[in-house]
Amino acid sequence: MKKPFDIVPEPIREEVLQQLRNIHQLVLEEAYQSFTLILEKYKDLTIYNIGLYYSAGAWSYLIPTFSSDEGLALTAERYAKHSVSGIEEQKISLRWSPCDSPHHGREDVEAMMSKTQDALDTLRNILDRLDPDYNEQFKQLYTEDDYYEIIDAVHEILRVLVADALREIRTSLASLNKLDLSRCIVTLSVGDLSEEVFLDSLHLINGDELFEKVSQELSAAQRQHELEFDLMQKKLEDERANPPSTQLILSDFQSEIEKFNPKFIRIDGGVYLDVPCDYPRDDSSETEKSFNRIEFMKLLESSNYYDELDRLFGHFLGNNFQTDDLLPSICRAFAMKLGEALIDSFPSDAFKIYMIVDRNCLYHMTFCKQRHDGFQFDSFKFDAQYGVEEIYRVGEDKIVLC
Repeated sequence: MKKPFDIVPEPIREEVLQQLRNIHQLVLEEAYQSFTLILEKYKDLTIYNIGLYYSAGAWSYLIPTFSSDEGLALTAERYAKHSVSGIEEQKISLRWSPCDSPHHGREDVEAMMSKTQDALDTLRNILDRLDPDYNEQFKQLYTEDDYYEIIDAVHEILRVLVADALREIRTSLASLNKLDLSRCIVTLSVGDLSEEVFLDSLHLINGDELFEKVSQELSAAQRQHELEFDLMQKKLEDERANPPSTQLILSDFQSEIEKFNPKFIRIDGGVYLDVPCDYPRDDSSETEKSFNRIEFMKLLESSNYYDELDRLFGHFLGNNFQTDDLLPSICRAFAMKLGEALIDSFPSDAFKIYMIVDRNCLYHMTFCKQRHDGFQFDSFKFDAQYGVEEIYRVGEDKIVLC
């Protein structure tokens, strides 16, 4: 029985294989250079993991990433604020979660492997040509399902080749005393794929001993996740029976409310917040809604009472809000300020402001011009568990609750 990749015609199959060999060589060169730069630039940190991170199912990018004890401690402290687990327990849970590392996604690090990125783009273009839905010559050879099996097979070859390159880089860096194998593990990580894939790549790169070590640490992380889930459910039940109280009142946040002074710009007939934006905007309610979103908790970060507010409301669990509760009242005051600013800036126009204060989404507001286009804001009122949402009509020097 032929393997999926074997059914690809010879000329293009060799083109794919050549591009895979090219990527392997580029990873050897650019990942080595990237790791050397990272280890030197961040030599004052205790780096316990350095490696590459790719996109699951697509291999649309392959970027360097690293984790340190210091970064892990910062993230664990931040997560512990809203958790039933302490900082040390959070460290166990987060140790092998690259996206939770504060070093992950740094622009200076992501840009280090541009030639490899170009080669991945080329490989993707070659694979696109194999799609029978877009290339008549392949419709007689295999089905669309076969095509996706071919893609998976190529990606698996690519994963093994990249792991092989990382194994060589690990050995080279260690031989030059640039990498301490006793404290730093080289990994190939991926989002949204099974733990087994990560561990298999780690095994290929680092060998049996470190494979066993990280396997045990991942098992400990899983146990910690399960324990935290059970404790959080218990906490939720307790809070529903005895909601946490606060002495804070609306006037405690008057300073932040008064400082809120939004500015606007017109773009192709649309009205938008005057903030940097790299995306095109137009005269449509949907686009205005998307780009005029304001997060309430960000507006409150300068408050002396922010930490208490964050402790009470900065997480998804807990009783939901009633109309006159503290947080909806604060958010409503910001919405009124937004309405006043729109009236002052555009006295002849009409707008709609949407405010949502709900445990199941980020507390926010947004706005768009009043149009007769059938547009409606997302609404959660159909479900009684949700919190407070309000829509205001702004115009003719008035702000009216719809």
